[in-house]
Amino acid sequence: MRGGCHCQRKRGVALLFTLSVGVLLIVLSVSLLTLYSSDAYSQGQQQQALQAYWNARAGVEHFCDQRQLPESSTYDFAGRGRCVVSVDGKDLVFEGQYGKQKRRIRLLERDPSKKVEEPGS
Repeated sequence: MRGGCHCQRKRGVALLFTLSVGVLLIVLSVSLLTLYSSDAYSQGQQQQALQAYWNARAGVEHFCDQRQLPESSTYDFAGRGRCVVSVDGKDLVFEGQYGKQKRRIRLLERDPSKKVEEPGS
């Protein structure tokens, strides 16, 4: 009888060890998934901000080529976002938009050589 009791203790320790390793693996998996998820979100936001900046630059280039504002005050770049042009006193403001990101370029006195990049909102 004594031998049977000793064997059950070993089984109990093995079960406890297996459960501990399982919990540790689950915690590790969840933490890695959380890290990956936040990194992917951050990278997506950064990519949207970059696309918004290039939309503003494309709006400036369109203005430089044509030397006139679009009739709707918006350059639409289909699935890549848009650039909204507004007049602020003597300046032109080109706001590139993509997703939730926005970036601005201001042409002082409508002069392309006096370009100022403003922080996005």
